[in-house]
Amino acid sequence: GALPALVAALTACAGIAALALALAR
Repeated sequence: GALPALVAALTACAGIAALALALAR
């Protein structure tokens, strides 16, 4: 279904945001 893909996209987005915050510090 589309739900796993949606969850994967949200997880990737959160991971990228966390990486950006880590690099910004």
